[in-house]
Amino acid sequence: MVLEWLIGYSLTRLADPLLDPQLERKLRKFADDWAASLPSGFSLEFRAIFDSGEQDLAGAAHSRLRQSLCQDRSAPMSLWLSSLKERWEQVRARLGDDADHFFQRPWSEVEPHLEKLAFGLNRLYQEDPIASRVAIQTALGRQGLKLDEAVALLGALTSRLEEAKPDDSSEQMKKAVDRFSEHAIHEFLTAKYRNYPLLQKAGHTYAVAVYPAKDSQRQNPDSVLGTLDAATLYAPGTGVSCDEYRMHAHRISLEGYNRITFASRKLACEPRISLDCYLGSYFDTLDTCDALEWELLSQSMHFDCRTQAGIKGLESALPLRNSIHSASPDPVLNGTGRCAGIAVSTLLAFHDAEGLRLLVHRRGPESVLMHRNLSHVIPSFMFQPATGEFHQEHSVVNNFYREYLEELFDRPEPGGSQLDPKYFYSDPRLVYLLELLEQGDAILELTGAAVSLFSFRPEVCLLLYIKTPEWFQRHLDGGEDFGFKICNEFTTIPNLEKDRPLPIGRIKYCDDDEEYLECAPLHPTEIVPAGAAAFWLGAERLRVLQES
Repeated sequence: MVLEWLIGYSLTRLADPLLDPQLERKLRKFADDWAASLPSGFSLEFRAIFDSGEQDLAGAAHSRLRQSLCQDRSAPMSLWLSSLKERWEQVRARLGDDADHFFQRPWSEVEPHLEKLAFGLNRLYQEDPIASRVAIQTALGRQGLKLDEAVALLGALTSRLEEAKPDDSSEQMKKAVDRFSEHAIHEFLTAKYRNYPLLQKAGHTYAVAVYPAKDSQRQNPDSVLGTLDAATLYAPGTGVSCDEYRMHAHRISLEGYNRITFASRKLACEPRISLDCYLGSYFDTLDTCDALEWELLSQSMHFDCRTQAGIKGLESALPLRNSIHSASPDPVLNGTGRCAGIAVSTLLAFHDAEGLRLLVHRRGPESVLMHRNLSHVIPSFMFQPATGEFHQEHSVVNNFYREYLEELFDRPEPGGSQLDPKYFYSDPRLVYLLELLEQGDAILELTGAAVSLFSFRPEVCLLLYIKTPEWFQRHLDGGEDFGFKICNEFTTIPNLEKDRPLPIGRIKYCDDDEEYLECAPLHPTEIVPAGAAAFWLGAERLRVLQES
């Protein structure tokens, strides 16, 4: 029924052999749960929105949505909402006083509820296996053809699905990404952006600008957030964009699903560090920010950055980066010209039986493309809502709690039917952490913000310091329900003291920066730039806390 609304009755029947049968069930369950969650006085049977029988009632907005879905990218949230509003208006006009109460309410009261519906439908569509998406896109793209022509094209889907598999270019692509380990690339960036407050440790300069938190905001991580413009969604094509990196990642089944993401308009440094936000998407972040890093690494293979001639040649071969500079005089602090999706990186410090330890993991060689095999702190994640409650989820703390469960304990993300932004607060592993925070046996602090010079993506940096050794031991021995389960984005690094693998990587707390670099992979070419910022800002804060 929902798919019939989306692409039309006849085309749904046409694509049916290739559709995942779970897709319609998931869409219907979400719509049913959404209708049940409506407040008193908004009674609605969800079928009233989607059921049009064999008659296709697509108006102008719905046609634009179909046209957008026909392309190999997500449709903007505004199109989903406009299409649902158009359908709401159609039913309201056709049935009048006989319509459900939902259709008789004024638009100002209905809009926030349809926003939640649009968010969930879009998310479920993005999470659907590629075969269903390609089938829908093919059907939508051939509406002007005769039935036999459309059937022939649907029969050719196999070749389109093959595009999602690795090809001979994947190894060459990985070689480009592995250029991150070249010192000359880092020296190129740190020289180019030397006027910014770059991270410097033990004689090494990292390709990341750091902005430490003010003392007055450390204990309130959400103080890093400025305004949120939830009415604006980044419009693809309005800035510098290239989907080459994302398409490469897609071909080897990496980089995940598209999601709504909080994006930065600007990073302010005074009177406190703060990020003014609006809504973007993960794919747009890949196409406008990660694309900058991909461009730099792939082009650097053709130049010797140890020579002035090579540096000049590389600078002229970076049209995306040069366009960003043309669009904004300060691309580090200003998000103009791109979808600067925000991420959060957390240094986790805890006591075990032998002393204070810091958690650093190495990213897996096969489960990620960019920054594979590099060290990173954990939890680290995109700052993005899991439900349609954008304002409630515009919280670093709420996002941290959710990702703490996902990355340390492998708690699955919610399906598109989830409507409660605090759905995970009853998880016993989070309940335990909240008890520690309440008792003063743990602290969660903001340590600063950072911007990678590779991608111009902003990062919020946190420190979670667990003071009691009980936390580590309970989770180490916690078994299936309470034990650590590090997500598959990371691989275990050895315990450098005992040379045996651990379920959670530990680095000994050090008073000296050089000692850290000697005992762990923390050199600028060995760690994700944002992870380096979170690690060193957190380590500095730990020293203060230990002294006090």
